[in-house]
Amino acid sequence: MPTASAESPGYVSFILQWVRRDLPNPVFIGFGPYPPYIDGQYIGRISVNKESGDLEIKEVRAEDDGWYECQIDVLDGNSNDMENGTFTHLVVLGKIDLIFNICDAI
Repeated sequence: MPTASAESPGYVSFILQWVRRDLPNPVFIGFGPYPPYIDGQYIGRISVNKESGDLEIKEVRAEDDGWYECQIDVLDGNSNDMENGTFTHLVVLGKIDLIFNICDAI
C-alpha cells in the first residue's frame, strides 16, 4: 500500500482488501492510518506489505487452502472497482509424517 499522506499531490484514498473466496468476510481490510481489520482465524498469522500490498500468511494450515483476491476500492469515485481484483490460489498439501522403525529394517 503506498504510504503517501493525504496532503501529497495526487494522493487517492483507497481501501485494500484481501478476500478468500469461500469466506463471507475479508481476511484483511486496510485503510490509511487506521489499524487493519484481520479475520479472527488469521490474527497473528497474516500481514500485508505496506509498499506492495502483498499478503503473507505465516504458520499455514490446511484450512488456509483456497482462492484469495486482492481488491482495491478507490474512494475518489472515478474508478471501476468491479474490475480491479487480482487472484492467487494457495494450495496446501499438508504435512507429511514419516515414521520408521529401525529394528524392522535390520
